[in-house]
Amino acid sequence: MKIILVSNGSLAQSLMDSMKNYFSRPELTAVCFQSPNWQKGRQELAQAIEAARQKNPQEDFLILCDIFGSTAFIEAAVLLEKLGLRRQSLLLCGMNLPMVFKLYGLRDTATLDLCQSIYEEEPLQQRYA
Repeated sequence: MKIILVSNGSLAQSLMDSMKNYFSRPELTAVCFQSPNWQKGRQELAQAIEAARQKNPQEDFLILCDIFGSTAFIEAAVLLEKLGLRRQSLLLCGMNLPMVFKLYGLRDTATLDLCQSIYEEEPLQQRYA
């Protein structure tokens, strides 16, 4: 599973830099959408996806985004739809370092369904029972 971090501003790169403190070469890609040049982020994301697809056309994509509804989120969602990768990808929002660590550790064995189930909110009755 290919993991791509996307954010508005530099959060994705900061998380990538933090991962380098624990892994010499983490197999992650960071894409930052910076104002006013949003197009650069769109191009970098498209290139990251295309490079992964050339390596392995069947590879799943886990894209972690900082904020739901943000430019980075919308650009990622539109690109995945445009490339016909909706079934081969999962876009999760609200990334942080523990989340990146957990999912990075699962990247070779987990399915997209498992990744999604880890971060789905429990029903209130179960959480407070």
